[in-house]
Amino acid sequence: MHLKFKQLIATLALVITTSSLQGGVRDVQIKKVHFSSGIVTLVNLGSTTQSLSNYQLCTADENQVLIYSIFGFGSKSILAGGEFFIHFNNDAPIASDSINVSSIGSVATPLDRG
Repeated sequence: MHLKFKQLIATLALVITTSSLQGGVRDVQIKKVHFSSGIVTLVNLGSTTQSLSNYQLCTADENQVLIYSIFGFGSKSILAGGEFFIHFNNDAPIASDSINVSSIGSVATPLDRG
């Protein structure tokens, strides 16, 4: 695996902000990082819909400390076996499975390989 890609994955993480989650803590995971389109894809590996209200995105760039998204994902959720898309270019469609990164608060940008 490319070293810069490993560094990015180490600094892009979903953070659970409370322990009162339903379902498995590891059901929601980062599936893909699409550098060319600026989209990070989350996946729900569980058998029930998972609320994203208790999650934050934690990012870092080579010149920044860890940055936690302030607002989280609000009332968004991921269906069982479904995907959710975070748009770093703020071009998300109006859909329940997508959100613009600017809606969740500060993050390290741009989405790149370092």
